[in-house]
Amino acid sequence: MAWTNIFITRKKDDILDYFAWEYFAGINDKDQPYWDKNQTNAIAIPEISTEMLFSTAYHPGLKRFILLTANFHSGEVYIAKNPWGPWKYVGEWFKGIHSEWFSSYMPGIIPKNMEKNSFYFAVAGREPNKNGHPSDKKYRFRLGKITIILDDQ
Repeated sequence: MAWTNIFITRKKDDILDYFAWEYFAGINDKDQPYWDKNQTNAIAIPEISTEMLFSTAYHPGLKRFILLTANFHSGEVYIAKNPWGPWKYVGEWFKGIHSEWFSSYMPGIIPKNMEKNSFYFAVAGREPNKNGHPSDKKYRFRLGKITIILDDQ
């Protein structure tokens, strides 16, 4: 499991001030998050596990946070009403060496121009070789679009 934690600052102007950060330290008995200024007290976000980098953003049309993972062989999408969860697995956006998205990683959700229930994203990756493994070719930059249909909409 990858270490996945979140931090906040009370003012957006403080984002560059490391000492203004507070780290997610858990959920209290009233299902509310609590925060700690000491990074060593940070804990992983429940329900989320990824081998590589992930991207998250608030989607105003869905009124949810979205989280996108990618790790060469598969990519997953999660949603939550709060950044600390609970997170709900939505599905895979690609799986396996035969996917056109194989060898994708470092996903980045693009918040600009989000539509009612969709968003664009960017990923890096390499072309697969004849054995289905990432080749030695140069990296490629790819754009994609994901649409999410919620049961409660």
